[in-house]
Amino acid sequence: MMDKKGQITFFIIVGVIFILLVLFFILFNNTSFEVDNVNSLDTGQIQSYVTSCIETTAEKGIYFISLQGGYYETSVPYQQYAFMDIPIYWDSQSNIPDKYVIEQELIKYIKAEVNNCLNNFTFLKKQGYDITNGSIVGNAVINDNGIVLNIEYPLRIIFGEEQGTIDRFKATIDFDFQRIYGIVNKIITEQIKTPNDMPLGYISYLAFEENFLFETVSIEKDVILFELIFNDTYNGQPFIYAFVSKYNWSNLDYDNSLYVEPIPSFIINESSTFEYTVRANGSNVQYSDYTGLFDIHESTGLIIFNTDNVPNGEHNILIKVVDENGNEGYAYMHLTVDMPNQKPIINPIGDLTVNVAEEFVYTVQASDPSNTFLTYLDDTGLFNIHPMTGKIKFTPTLTGNYSIKITALNGEGHSFEYMRLEVI
Repeated sequence: MMDKKGQITFFIIVGVIFILLVLFFILFNNTSFEVDNVNSLDTGQIQSYVTSCIETTAEKGIYFISLQGGYYETSVPYQQYAFMDIPIYWDSQSNIPDKYVIEQELIKYIKAEVNNCLNNFTFLKKQGYDITNGSIVGNAVINDNGIVLNIEYPLRIIFGEEQGTIDRFKATIDFDFQRIYGIVNKIITEQIKTPNDMPLGYISYLAFEENFLFETVSIEKDVILFELIFNDTYNGQPFIYAFVSKYNWSNLDYDNSLYVEPIPSFIINESSTFEYTVRANGSNVQYSDYTGLFDIHESTGLIIFNTDNVPNGEHNILIKVVDENGNEGYAYMHLTVDMPNQKPIINPIGDLTVNVAEEFVYTVQASDPSNTFLTYLDDTGLFNIHPMTGKIKFTPTLTGNYSIKITALNGEGHSFEYMRLEVI
């Protein structure tokens, strides 16, 4: 959802520009992706490219910082759990951060992580640009329309004898974080009314009204982790907002008989079959996961999947374990996927037939493993393929047999398939 909508503006601008810039090269050279026939400085292309990276990074960032209660660098007080530093929102008083704090934490994430997308402007330098960058400053505004980003990022650009500068970038993330933050605020407001009791009844009511799930984890005797799980997904993982509450339960018995072994972090950078078994110490435990990347084996805890189809980026996955007595345990699984050579993958097109004077409609299907952008090109005068959607629509006027090269390109390179079209 968000990873598609967040790139629409980028597609519209860069798709058209790329057709003009790379058509000659793509049609006559399919060994590497370089643009060697550009003859003027194009700051619009650079503006779009950087804006797209800011949007993509911000989308990842809002998912990550929500796992840490709205923080990139968690302020005290916080509780360490798995590899996360989760803030303590309740400990006899409310410590929930103001929305402004969360906005600034998102900017911190963008500053720290955006170069993972920009890759030191390697993509643009291959085209002959010399780019010098300054430091990133800016602000994020969370409102009813999404998350608005105003970023100052001075760039000095040299292309041949020409020079230019870009200073400001603006992007909007189509994600209703305002609603989620409002739900968390309501929970803490209710918590104030019952300082030493978990407001489970109220959270259950909210979960029904607002259509989300929630889990609680007993980290220590009186330290409870709350996880609100929403339907929004990014890279196959649901949106999870987490925070901790501490209570004074010193006189209560505490049984934490179900223990889930911590799951190490993994880096995936090659095609392989990934296998890992989650282990817990309870009796007749049942395992479940909150991700679309794989299905954990319900009884054994075995996770097995092919890494070829996993999108690049960071994946923070919640694993749940329940024993025969109803005790629950949780663990986070952290995957960093950095697969090389993530060129587009075009579905086979094959042989097609159309009648003369009859409208022909066909959509080329391709995937973008690099999760950057995707642009389509053709090498025929019969039609113009839509640069963003891959849709072909035209009415042939002459019979004949045509072999047409269809190219899809992204930030990693390009791939092509041949369409063999017979007009009868």
